[in-house]
Amino acid sequence: MLSPAVDPTAHAVQFMQVAQLATTLTSRDDLRQWLGGQVQWLLPHDALLTATGHFGHGDVRVDLLVVQPAHTCVPASALLPLAHALRKGWIDAQHMPCRMDLNDLPLPSGLRGLRSAWVHGLRECIPPNERVIALLGRGTSFGEHDAQALCLLQPFIDAALRRLPQAVPRRSLCLAGLDGLAPARLPLSERERQIMSWVAMGKTNPEIGCILHISEFTVKNHLKSVYTKLDVTNRAQAVAKLTGLSVHA
Repeated sequence: MLSPAVDPTAHAVQFMQVAQLATTLTSRDDLRQWLGGQVQWLLPHDALLTATGHFGHGDVRVDLLVVQPAHTCVPASALLPLAHALRKGWIDAQHMPCRMDLNDLPLPSGLRGLRSAWVHGLRECIPPNERVIALLGRGTSFGEHDAQALCLLQPFIDAALRRLPQAVPRRSLCLAGLDGLAPARLPLSERERQIMSWVAMGKTNPEIGCILHISEFTVKNHLKSVYTKLDVTNRAQAVAKLTGLSVHA
């Protein structure tokens, strides 16, 4: 029997379920559950890596979502070399979906055990210009049905990422954007700026603690200080206020 990646009409009901679920995703947890559920039937994988931005200018934001285990943390700085290598492979494949051997790429220690990447992307005429999407897995086989599955999944993954607040790079609160503000406009400490950068990308307190090598309790204390300085009561208000400062600075 043909897989739905080769012949989507053979299993139209199942594929439509995957597509319909993609339209309901509103959080990283939703995205993780979707990827770890029926998407696995189309293309088994262990993690999703996305890299969005202007690669030529070095303005790239990298994010990693591990399907299992959910608590795995890898700093964005450690993922940048891998993201650039994956993009190069996609370009060498003439912007077609391709398989890459992770053993030949700069793989961070936190991703040891993953062996292959299924890579695709899209290009835009306006910023952020490119988004590279890579499904990372432990398997090594890669056939025509996998490439076609990625072609089918790519627009749904991209649409889901665009709906998530942390995945909107045009107005996201990246660390570089905060560093460009004068101290008088942004009365936060260096650590508070770092934490709010990760908050704006949708990271939870435990994830931020893991990335910055501090406790979750310390993250909470820094956030309380940020709320006081900005005269807000929650992280969403803080992100909105800081994004407004950075956009209009």
